[in-house]
Amino acid sequence: MERRNFLQKALGSVLAIIQASRLLGNSEACTTGHDDEGPYFKAGAPFRKNIAVDYSGKDAETLTLQGRVFGACDQLELEKAEIDLWHAHPSGDYDMDGFICRGRQNSDGDGRYQFQTLMPARYPGRPLHLHMKVTMPGYKTLTTQVYFANDTQRKRDYLFRRNKGADRSIGTKKTRNLHKTA
Repeated sequence: MERRNFLQKALGSVLAIIQASRLLGNSEACTTGHDDEGPYFKAGAPFRKNIAVDYSGKDAETLTLQGRVFGACDQLELEKAEIDLWHAHPSGDYDMDGFICRGRQNSDGDGRYQFQTLMPARYPGRPLHLHMKVTMPGYKTLTTQVYFANDTQRKRDYLFRRNKGADRSIGTKKTRNLHKTA
């Protein structure tokens, strides 16, 4: 299950903002593109905002991921939607023994959420991406992948191309925070 590749060089921190304005819904015309969970989903991730706290690898860029969850066609903010986030850690592997770079939380009264994590690594055949699963009673569960708009590899990715990948691309804003390990 290990995927090895080059380590993302720590050049600063990144603030990524997802305006997830169409995350959930029952109408295909109004929804964010759905993806398979893939082989690296792991149920039972802890509820926490900082999903990189257990990472002890080499220095890496930090990432703040924030957004809002809305009902797809009704555009109502969804309070207490459960957002599950996971991705490859900076060495290019998914932690299948623990919960490094994995976590979940519930959206607040305005549908907002925020995670602190690390920039994911690119591994062979895939662009930089994050996995998200959003569940809410009364709505269809959404499992999707979020891509980085400045990653040139994304347009070559079959999952990006087949399923509204451009709609799930986020921009980043550089800051100066760095996750350092002892």
